[in-house]
Amino acid sequence: MSMLKPQPFVRTAQHIRTACTNSLNSVHHATGSTMPQVDQAKLTLLNMRFCPYAQRTVLCLNAKHIDYEVINCALMTKPEWLWDLNPIGKVPVILHQGNILY
Repeated sequence: MSMLKPQPFVRTAQHIRTACTNSLNSVHHATGSTMPQVDQAKLTLLNMRFCPYAQRTVLCLNAKHIDYEVINCALMTKPEWLWDLNPIGKVPVILHQGNILY
């Protein structure tokens, strides 16, 4: 009957992600804006805050505890440099060590 004994619950430290929780007032780059400086060593996510596809990417990165930076883009008035990174002009786009995934 030792199988049925309740096991003590052990709580471990959790990684709390704050970089993806941009406020509603966060900057969304639009047409005419220059591309922000990107650190090639870090994973960078091009995102639109309310895009469900980009939110899936954020959820996966958070679940795997991967550290990343976020650059938000306005999709109604897309910045020109978004077209250079993704010929489809959509998000999410991941930049890491010179590689571009879209």
